[in-house]
Amino acid sequence: MNERRRRYQVKEETPEVHLVPAREKVIFTVALLALLALLGRFFYLQLLHGSEYEAQAQKQYQRSKKPYLGNRGKIYLSSDEYPLVTNRYVYQVAAQPDWTRDGEAFYATVAPILAADSEATSTLKTREEFLGSLAQKRESGSLAPVVLAKHVTQDSVDQLQEIFSNDKICNSAQTPCLIADREIVRYYPEKLMAAHVIGFLSKDNNEGHYGIEGGLDKELSGKQVTTLKNADVSGDGFVASNVLNQNLDGRDIYLTLDRNLQHLAETTLEEGLKTYGADRGEIIITEPKTGKILALAASPTYDPEKYFEYDTALYKNPSIVDYYEPGSTFKVITMAAAIDSGVVNPNTPCPVCGADWFIDGYRVHNWDGSHNGAIDMTTALEKSDNIALAWVGKLLGAERFQEYIKKFHFGQPLDLETEEDATTQTLATWRPIELANRAFGQGISVTSLQLVQAVGAIANEGKMMKLHLVDKAYDKASDTYYVTQPQVLEEVLTPETARTMSKMMQAAAQHGEAQYMYKNSSIIAGKTGTAQIPKKNGGGYEEEGTIASFIGFAPYDDPQFLMLVKYERPRTSIYAAETAAVTWKQLAEKLFIKFGIQAEE
Repeated sequence: MNERRRRYQVKEETPEVHLVPAREKVIFTVALLALLALLGRFFYLQLLHGSEYEAQAQKQYQRSKKPYLGNRGKIYLSSDEYPLVTNRYVYQVAAQPDWTRDGEAFYATVAPILAADSEATSTLKTREEFLGSLAQKRESGSLAPVVLAKHVTQDSVDQLQEIFSNDKICNSAQTPCLIADREIVRYYPEKLMAAHVIGFLSKDNNEGHYGIEGGLDKELSGKQVTTLKNADVSGDGFVASNVLNQNLDGRDIYLTLDRNLQHLAETTLEEGLKTYGADRGEIIITEPKTGKILALAASPTYDPEKYFEYDTALYKNPSIVDYYEPGSTFKVITMAAAIDSGVVNPNTPCPVCGADWFIDGYRVHNWDGSHNGAIDMTTALEKSDNIALAWVGKLLGAERFQEYIKKFHFGQPLDLETEEDATTQTLATWRPIELANRAFGQGISVTSLQLVQAVGAIANEGKMMKLHLVDKAYDKASDTYYVTQPQVLEEVLTPETARTMSKMMQAAAQHGEAQYMYKNSSIIAGKTGTAQIPKKNGGGYEEEGTIASFIGFAPYDDPQFLMLVKYERPRTSIYAAETAAVTWKQLAEKLFIKFGIQAEE
């Protein structure tokens, strides 16, 4: 037995007391202090802050491995089931202050990888910013991670995996100092296409806003469902069960938009804005027999992936929320109401159209000061005669005219699947001059989609179809498709009235203000509209600028599509016949090919 072993051996028969030499006493004291320090650190980490570290580690694990909820539903185009909005993962890379041994080494190792990441490089902190934040967190004892960069791609995170176990940078392999929090973001294969229809997903609270993202946020959102499996109730009422958490993906949404038509509408609109020097514009294409919106383009627009870089005024869909005075396009509504109620027919002559007409001291006149004499109602629509339509409005009367406006759903929300919608509008007064002005589209406000839906009733033999943007929704959990069925809102006109109006609109397109655009075709039904812009504070109209529009459908006797083209403040010409009508015809010729329509020459 060696000397150390003998020194500490205890004999049973004669117990002895040994004194610890000075050298060994020092060693014992140092070991004891180290043990106490270790126990203190353990107490600090496990008892005082253990739950925080555990939660943080668990949070890191969950975000790095899988999202807590099911994935957000995707948005497709029904025409070819092409994805318009999908999902992808990005990461937020950060350092854990308490676990990072060498901040300089951390930054020197991680930053070059993130700087090479095209998506993350713009968010990468400078060395000074990072080290300053790290020092501040350490001094304050904060456990919050120090973010180094956001929007880091999966490829970059894969390259960083080695750092999790690098004990030259981190305290140890068991305490990884690099945290990569995974988040799901939206990806847009078609970039800005249909941005106003889609809306966006916010980066702060992961909620949908505007468009389909906002209107169908609950349907699109992933969910976690908790269920009880094998539940047993004992005699004393105790429930024994296994809890099962299921992550359910949100529903996929299939839009009615046709990808080719949407692209065509957007590119045509941008070309038109440049050609005519207009501030804003819209092109809407629908299927009047079903109410499907096939294309909805509005400009200026924004990038839903980078929505935060744009003016918030661009988020709302102008075709849904912006009211404007329609001008002469509204004359088809007035004439339809008059014919449907029996106060006029296409051949009824106008007895007051030979001169300006005065109502309660106010003068009603045509835009060019002309007088068309005793023209019939078909010619009145062709020539867009204000005096004739004011006279028709008087025959209708304020009460009956209001009833038809209500039947056409003007001033009412469309109840689309989007988050935003038009507010309800009512017209408080109906003096004789107000009735006259509203009859030819002045002093009354509509939204673009309200007008499209209303004219759609004329195209669809009097039946107004509810406009809709969602063709179907797919629920993955139940493997079920929910298909939107066409819905008749109201039979606004008799079929006879609708057919009569279609023929009158065909004559207006062929012989009206834009006749030089349509002289070689007799299948289009349409109407121009050149409207003044009311002053924002009321009290008349702006001296310069108009809203030029053309609305029509084809073929007039069996419509396959209905389209509205609208420009705000065109500068090459203020008149719709020289701007919006030109764009309409150019685009319609391409739609003839799309729908297999044979133009009659």
